[in-house]
Amino acid sequence: SVVRGVEVGKRDSSISTTPQRGAFPVLRGEDVGRYNVCFSGFYIRPTDDLHKFKPRDLYRKPGVLVRRVANDLMAAINTEDYYVLNTVYVAKPLSHCCVDVEFLCAVLNSRILNAYFHGMYINDDAIFPYIRKEQLVGLPIAVPSQQDHTRIAALARKCLDAKGEGCAEWEAEIDDRVAALYGV
Repeated sequence: SVVRGVEVGKRDSSISTTPQRGAFPVLRGEDVGRYNVCFSGFYIRPTDDLHKFKPRDLYRKPGVLVRRVANDLMAAINTEDYYVLNTVYVAKPLSHCCVDVEFLCAVLNSRILNAYFHGMYINDDAIFPYIRKEQLVGLPIAVPSQQDHTRIAALARKCLDAKGEGCAEWEAEIDDRVAALYGV
């Protein structure tokens, strides 16, 4: 499933830079990068307004976070139960799905899926580029062999542990393995 985060802007009254009782850490789009989440010190106080706030379980780990306002697919994993604003999608593999969040994160960050994304959707807006939910849901996620799944997920964990820094060699192997999954 793919769901946008809390339906409020960065300047909403429910957001603060000071931790308060009943407030939770929240991520903005710019806090999510490839294999990296960088908490910037913002907190959100949820209310009962179901038009703005989704159920708390949406933000419970693990979940793949995909930056919404971007030209390229950028994914990381929510390991801290962060709330996210509507500039981030939360993607969770369905219960009957055979891939885990690390594998999904790797595929979303891969060159091959980004090339497919750019080929299918013109997304080159310099002022306010954004990825639509329908585009994300429509991406073909390859079903790997157990061996490929295990190796790609392990490489993704290395990139996640390194917070996306110095991962060129691991990402190159991910790209090669993902390309092979798609027969490219």
